[in-house]
Amino acid sequence: MDRNVEMRKFVDAWISDISLMVSLVVEENKDYARDCQVRFNGQFGYEILDGHYRHIIDIIKKICTCRTWQLRGIQCQHVVLAYQHASQT
Repeated sequence: MDRNVEMRKFVDAWISDISLMVSLVVEENKDYARDCQVRFNGQFGYEILDGHYRHIIDIIKKICTCRTWQLRGIQCQHVVLAYQHASQT
C-alpha cells in the first residue's frame, strides 16, 4: 500500500501528462526521424523510407511495421515523422 502512495505522489509531481522518460524517448525519435523520408499512402496511412528499409504506418490501428510502437507503447521515429508530415499538410 505504501508503494501505491509513493507512486501517486511521484505522478502528481509531473508537470505534464507524459512522463519525463517518455518525453525523452519521443525527442530522441524526432532526431532519428530526420534521416527518413515520408510518403503518403492513402490506403494504410504513411510509408516511411529509412535507409534500405521501408515501414508502413497505420495511424488508426496504431501499427508500424517496425513493431516498436506496439512493443513499447511509445511512438517510434517512423510514427513521429508521419505525425509531423500530417501536421504540415
